Amino acid sequence: VSTQSTWGFSVLAVAYCVPNFATIQALSGALLAIAISVVFPCICYIKIFSDNVQVREKLVCIGIATVGTFIAAVSTFLTAYT
Repeated sequence: VSTQSTWGFSVLAVAYCVPNFATIQALSGALLAIAISVVFPCICYIKIFSDNVQVREKLVCIGIATVGTFIAAVSTFLTAYT
């Protein structure tokens, strides 16, 4: 419980001290949400099962990771310029 409280208070302190903290959070969220939920699982799947993955599966995973990277870049760009 104390670790969670410490983490919460430290984020609160940073949000209070840093101007435009919401923009920073939106930028990191736009980039990391797609990376963690789309790009990294595909890359890890290819790395872990590289010997047993068919070429078609590799191409699909690479395509999904590429589209996810594009979406992350576009959402980060739109967040930065909104």
